[in-house]
Amino acid sequence: MWIPNLSEADPWILPLFAGLTTYLSSVTMSTPDTKQDATQSMMKYFMPVMIFWWGRSFPAGLTLYWGISNLFQMGQQLMINKPYVRQREDLKPYRS
Repeated sequence: MWIPNLSEADPWILPLFAGLTTYLSSVTMSTPDTKQDATQSMMKYFMPVMIFWWGRSFPAGLTLYWGISNLFQMGQQLMINKPYVRQREDLKPYRS
């Protein structure tokens, strides 16, 4: 890894990774049939910027954790959105 010590801050790569995955995670979680209020819509764009900004000064281990957690969350959400999984788990249908 390009960072020898995860307790040091990474100024660019990990913060970009965490910010991008935060944005993609919020897009993955939003449903097309629900109307988003202004606050929720603003947070979809504001939080990735803040995660990037914080990630530039926080330890790289925390920023890496944020990014990896977002990847797992996106995978889980994409799996739950599949019709056969929803049917097997007796969940309401998802409209895409």
